[in-house]
Amino acid sequence: MLIRGRWDMRRVIAGTTFILAAFGAWPRAVKMEALCAPSCQAGSDKKWPVKYLGSKLELVITDQSARFKTGEGTTLEIPAASIIEVGYDNSSHNRGWAYLKVVGPEILGSREGVVIIAPLLLPPAAILSAFKSRRHFVRILREDKGKTSEVLLEVGKRDYHAVLNELQRLSGKPWIDLPKARNKFVSEINQAKSRSVPLEIDRNIVLNEAEMKPGRYQAVFLERPGNHGEVYFFSGTKVNPKRISAQAVVNVEPSNSETTNSGVTYVAEHGVETINAIQVPGKKLVFVSGALPARVFK
Repeated sequence: MLIRGRWDMRRVIAGTTFILAAFGAWPRAVKMEALCAPSCQAGSDKKWPVKYLGSKLELVITDQSARFKTGEGTTLEIPAASIIEVGYDNSSHNRGWAYLKVVGPEILGSREGVVIIAPLLLPPAAILSAFKSRRHFVRILREDKGKTSEVLLEVGKRDYHAVLNELQRLSGKPWIDLPKARNKFVSEINQAKSRSVPLEIDRNIVLNEAEMKPGRYQAVFLERPGNHGEVYFFSGTKVNPKRISAQAVVNVEPSNSETTNSGVTYVAEHGVETINAIQVPGKKLVFVSGALPARVFK
């Protein structure tokens, strides 16, 4: 599903992708798994009541997996090895992570494959919604047969810390405080907006999950170690961290260009056009995330 125009969270709420049938990341149907072997039934197993896709389930965390049970049956089982990230959230309307595969400290993929980004390289406007609640949510980003999806759990006030800590133990990955990470991201955008670059997009394009119409945009570049970074686009003449039109991961290449004008080049992917690179004074930003990933496009 394409998110048209700006990523206004009021348009993202229904159905909510890290969320996320709307973004292709939520499991649309719960796959029935075989019951856990007797070896999993150790007395040290931890159990909590949770809500998943609106249903009340029992979460059981063993030394091998996180299992979701209804009565004696296992509805879903997530092996420890398939857990990519675990995060805490204070709203189910926000997105947890981008629809990019989160596994490592730097970009490892390319336009031809799956883009791999750092765990705290967060997605755009959809994560910055003001929607909050007194409820507590645990997000599990998982990989199953090469596909990435997210499981969103509502957990009780007295239980969510324990659930997060057990999932951290199970996965071996520290859980992420997503509201805190969002605040940090907004601060980064605000600090960089004085260096925003005006751009003219002269055609309809698709950039990751967003469609961008022709017109004037402001581009904010956040540089990361290793000649990598992110570019965030804002429609019009102002930079508002909560009104991001689109975002992309880029590689930074040195350039001898003396031009003070920013140039945009395009490339076709999946039958649509997207941005290939942006030329800025002394640098060329080469986009390694462009149109929709193939599995979303299909």
